[in-house]
Formats: sequence, C-alpha cells, structure tokens
Amino acid sequence: MFLVITPVSKYLQTKTLDYAIAWDLVQTLLKQINEKRNDKHFEFLYTKTKEYATAVNSKLEDSNIDLELQLDFMERRISKKKRMPGEQSSDDAPEISAAQHFKHVFFNMLDCARISIEERFCPNREILEDLSWLNPRKFNDIMTTKDFPAGVLSCISKLCNVERSILLIELKQFADQYKSFIKVVKTQDEQIPDEESNKAEEILKDRELDSEPESEEDNFRGFCNDSKKCFKCLSCAFSVIFELSGSGLFTNLYVVYKFILTIPCTQVI
Repeated sequence: MFLVITPVSKYLQTKTLDYAIAWDLVQTLLKQINEKRNDKHFEFLYTKTKEYATAVNSKLEDSNIDLELQLDFMERRISKKKRMPGEQSSDDAPEISAAQHFKHVFFNMLDCARISIEERFCPNREILEDLSWLNPRKFNDIMTTKDFPAGVLSCISKLCNVERSILLIELKQFADQYKSFIKVVKTQDEQIPDEESNKAEEILKDRELDSEPESEEDNFRGFCNDSKKCFKCLSCAFSVIFELSGSGLFTNLYVVYKFILTIPCTQVI
C-alpha cells in the first residue's frame, strides 16, 4: 500500500505543488487503492510473503544463524465462552483461519486509507481546481484562452464574495501582463525598500517561518525567500499583485490571492 501512497504524499508536500496535477494524483491513488482491495491481490501478497520468508530462512541456514522466520500466520486459540441457561445466541467469535483474519485486517487498512483521502480531498475538489488557475504556471494557458471553461473560479469567488465575471477579467489581464509586471517588481526590489513595500513580506512572514527551505535541493526546486523569488508560485503572484494594489489595479484578484494564502492547502508551497 505504501508503494502507491508514498509518492503522492511526497508530491503533496512539495513547495512547487501544481494543484491540477495533485488532484489527478489523488484520483489515481483512490483508483489504485480500490483495485488492490480484492482476494486476488491479497493472495498475491500472501504468496510473495511466504516466498520471501523461505528465501531468508535459506540464507540464515547457509550462514549457520540460529534463527527462522515464520512461514505462515500463527493460528491462535479461540476461547470458548460458556453459554448460560436459556441463552439462544453464541458470543463466540467465528472460527476463521489466520490468513482470513489478516485478509480482513488488510482490507480494513485499505478502507481506512480510502476514507481518509476521500474525506480530506474530495469535498475540496472545486477549490483545488480553482487554485490551479491562479497558479502562475497556468498563466501561459490563460494567455491563449479566449473563454474560460464553465465554473472556473466559481467556488473561490463565492468564498471571497467577489464577482466571478470581474475576477475572470482581472485574472486574464494579470496573466497577459505578468511577465511585464515581474520586471517592474524586480526593479523595485533592487532599490532600498521602504516601510510600505515591506507589507507584502509581513503578510507572508508567518507562512515562510513554517516553510523554510530544508536543503539546497529545495532552493533548486524554486522555493522563494526574501532574497530569491521564482515568480512561479502563489506567494510570488501575491507579491506582484501587492505592488500593483496601490494603483487600484486588480482589487478583486488581490482579495482572492490574500484569501487563498490563508487556507491549509497552500501552506506547502
């Protein structure tokens, strides 16, 4: 099970997360978990486990090590409860083989993983899809988009109480001119910062304290800090929006970006 869950879990914790890809990975993971919940797959694991134990025992015997792995599940003694006079039903546990017991445990593990994933991600499908459109990595697609698909940014516009049609117009304009805006922000960053220009950093400060790069590899993957900006993440997009907010541009988009940086799923980027 960890073979399919671990890669998805690691990707969901990356600092350059793409929400569209993340949602596809979650859907694929749920499908893989459901495919593994059957007798055929359990028998496959059961056979492989016995083969592994046999191979290890052979190695231990060749090495004259007084140790032996158990080749099968241990049969446990089932206690028999005395039935009271007049009692019709039995309180005894059903007699099943050890292999059947562990098969039920295996299925329960898969069910718990599936339910946990569904409860955490499936109700948030719409907001995750909206976040993917606000990611600067999506801006090249937006530049060539004449009409947005139906329902895009509907969820986030309701949460932020902004007009969806105006939000789409602002996002389109922002994406079209994003590269030009980046040049302006870079020029301003090279100058001596004043108190007003540091407000965006103050808003992001709490997030950055919890998201410090752990290694050079993290920096290579595009993580942003005070001295380096990738301009490909939500935090960088907000910094650009903030620089433009004083002129009254993209007011609805500013509210949306400020909101999304407070929700848990954006804290890993």
